[in-house]
Amino acid sequence: MKITAGGQTILWTRDPVNMFAFHVTVPAGASSLDVVFDQISPPETAGFSSGASATTELAVLNWNQFLLYPQGTPSDQLRYQASLKVPESWRYGTALPIARESGNQIEFQPSSLTTLIDSPVSAGKHYKTVELGRDGSIAHYLHLAGDSDRAVDISPEQIEHYKNLVNEAGALFGSRHYRSYHFCTR
Repeated sequence: MKITAGGQTILWTRDPVNMFAFHVTVPAGASSLDVVFDQISPPETAGFSSGASATTELAVLNWNQFLLYPQGTPSDQLRYQASLKVPESWRYGTALPIARESGNQIEFQPSSLTTLIDSPVSAGKHYKTVELGRDGSIAHYLHLAGDSDRAVDISPEQIEHYKNLVNEAGALFGSRHYRSYHFCTR
C-alpha cells in the first residue's frame, strides 16, 4: 500500500490489534490522500462470496473490498469518486451513475460511501443487460454475467418473471426510493 498527499509519500502503520485499521498522520494543508494498493482476488472456486469474486470471464466487485475510509465519520458524510478499468471487450452493470466512459475505463459520479458500498459492479466478457421497464421515470435493469454466452441466455418467460417482480414490489411497497434499480446476477 502506498499513500501520498500532494505527490509526497506518507508513512503509515497497521494497528497492532485491528488488522483492518491503519494509522496515518495527514500533513497540514492536505485536502486529500491518494491511496494505491493491490488486492488479490481469491482463487477460482465453486460459488461466489459476499467479497470480491472473479474468474477469467467475469467479476463481481464489492467496493468495500477496494477502499479505505477514516474512522469515526458517518458513511453518508464521506464522498468518493470511484473509477474502474475493465478488460477490453468486457461490459459491466451497476447502479452507480456514470460521469465519463472512454473505451474500457469508467469514471463514476461522486457518491457517499453508503451509496458506493451499496452499488456493486458486475462485469464480464459474456454479459447481457435486459431492460425490465419503467415505473414513471425509474428504470429497472437485469445485468447478467457468466462464464460463457450460454450462461447469460435468458428466456422471454424468465424476463417476464423479473418484470413481474418489479411490478409486484411497486404494488407491495407503494413507492420507489431509488433513482433506478439494477439486479446484478451471475
